[in-house]
Amino acid sequence: MDWWSRQGKWRTKIGGRVNALDVDVQPVEPLREMTVANLAHGLDRVLFNPGIHWLRDTRSGIYNYDPRIRNLLDVDLFDYAALPPYVTSSQDKELAQLVRREGKRYSGSTSSMTGMLSHVYFAISAWRQPQLKNFTEAYQGMPGGFSFGAKLPSSIVLRRFADGDDGQPRYAIDADKSSPGDGGGDDSGGDNSNYVLTQLGKSMEKMLTSSPEQYERYLRINSHQLSEEERSRPEAYHYAKSDKFVMRSQLDCWDERLPRKSFDLKTRAVIAVRQDRANWVESSGYQIRHATGLFESFEREMWDMNRSAFLKYYFQARIGHMDGIFVAFHSTASMFGFQYIPLEDMAERVFGSLEMGEQAFRLSIGIAEKLLDAATELYPSDTLKITLDAEQSHDPVLNVFVEPDRPEEEGATPKDSIEKEGDAASDDRAAGVGKDGDKTREPRIVQLQVSFDRYLSGAHVTGPVDFSAPQGRSIDHIALDEIERRRHSQLPSLEWSLEYSISPCPHLTEGQVRQNLAKVRKRQEAVAPLLMPNVEAINEREEFRERELGKNPEALKRFLEDRRSGAAKGMPLAPGQNPIRGETEGEGAKGPSGEVGTPDKVDAGAGPDAAAAPDRANDTKWKKINESVLRLRRLAKLGREDAEKREDKDRLEMYERRGD
Repeated sequence: MDWWSRQGKWRTKIGGRVNALDVDVQPVEPLREMTVANLAHGLDRVLFNPGIHWLRDTRSGIYNYDPRIRNLLDVDLFDYAALPPYVTSSQDKELAQLVRREGKRYSGSTSSMTGMLSHVYFAISAWRQPQLKNFTEAYQGMPGGFSFGAKLPSSIVLRRFADGDDGQPRYAIDADKSSPGDGGGDDSGGDNSNYVLTQLGKSMEKMLTSSPEQYERYLRINSHQLSEEERSRPEAYHYAKSDKFVMRSQLDCWDERLPRKSFDLKTRAVIAVRQDRANWVESSGYQIRHATGLFESFEREMWDMNRSAFLKYYFQARIGHMDGIFVAFHSTASMFGFQYIPLEDMAERVFGSLEMGEQAFRLSIGIAEKLLDAATELYPSDTLKITLDAEQSHDPVLNVFVEPDRPEEEGATPKDSIEKEGDAASDDRAAGVGKDGDKTREPRIVQLQVSFDRYLSGAHVTGPVDFSAPQGRSIDHIALDEIERRRHSQLPSLEWSLEYSISPCPHLTEGQVRQNLAKVRKRQEAVAPLLMPNVEAINEREEFRERELGKNPEALKRFLEDRRSGAAKGMPLAPGQNPIRGETEGEGAKGPSGEVGTPDKVDAGAGPDAAAAPDRANDTKWKKINESVLRLRRLAKLGREDAEKREDKDRLEMYERRGD
């Protein structure tokens, strides 16, 4: 058989049919007993009382919950080293054991998999948009659909391990830390622009599940008091399996009275902080004052979560067999309130019904297995870098870029890779065809295009998949009564199925594929630039932090060591920001002209201080604030002034039941 025939995989479409009801996802028995935290401060009341729970009633000033959780600890005053370290899928020995025991091919965590599953869902549902009903009139003119951030392409690394005793290779899914625009989460991390929100989330989770006295022990100035047992407690996980996956989900919290017992803790920063991350110190003054409205309201935070977060939250909760999510709304400085959102409510907000949500989850898992099988068939001996991007069209194609991650190419920097991707002339070889007709070398990158035909109970669907579209299934949630609800519940279940086709695009040269990937990378980079912050506020905060840590000189010393090593890397150093003691010398990051706070867009890496602190400053782009963010900053300023006045008069009185 000639080479061309042997390598037909580079030119041949593969396909098949997947029915949601045939994709089975089941719990996996863990290797050890898991100890899961419970909510503290009486917050378990939130679990059984739907709706928003204000921490403090704005009208009377009475606290519904312990007022000691009203002010949040500065992000750098908590000792994160005292918590169980985050373990990526590829480094998780327990997960690897479970994969072997269950005889599966792939493993992954919720944080590394949900971006991939989201893009599969966008494609298989033909961009079925989230439900944005039951919001007040103020939102009628607001843009709908998924947010820009939710639609960003997703990049993973599929790490290959040596073949097992059965001769089959095993793979673990990690987030691709080299992908641009990554904000530095636990399982991510090209840059550190999400440092504050990521780290503060860990601190807040500990606060919400501990007494104030227990929480105090985890402060940097006190953490030397913790025992080795307290420091070495392993993380608690739930595991699930499908045909080829073993999936890991962290267990944040537990209450045996809930139908599915466990639930996720989500700490949600207000819009002023999320849209202005570098300016988080000043933006932390932003208040939630109202239940409804476009600004300073819980309604705005729920609107944004619907568009940007609920799809991933649903997938995470479903992998973890959780009952729902407990959301704590905050500004990084203040806590405002809480809400428990059951899995069923999230499903209705994203998919329109729990029935569609469950089938969407199963199909996304089933198609993800097919995609990874196709990718590993092309490069059976390699660790792979994979990027997924669902085209935004009426009948979307899912583009999957697959590139082997080989040792000889490890010296390339992210910048080199992007330049290579953007050079269409870098390689004119089509898939399976060498330069000048040479047929002896496999492609170094492939673009798979995945297309779908969608069916509901056998009927072909054109356009977005909607379980309420078939005759007799439309639901008016406002007018819905018990008679109509029972009638609807007795309807036969719909069956969502897909016919899929995966093509390796043999007509595209490697240069063309890299050019296509470069366009995807450019979209991923769009969230990387940061808005110029109020540097004076940042410098004041840095001085406050050093004073607090200085109460225990050893704690301050360890913090400075963590900052230098990258364990506590902090936000990117802003132009004009004073570096902390021991980090660098000079006057802070500067723009290309050497002036502090240069206009428009500056590269913090161009300044001399950036060279001394590369992890904090290099490659960070800074730009001027726009009008919408300027308004948020003004609101934050007013909010801080009002909060300071309120704090002076606050009686810190907590609600107590009176009478019978």
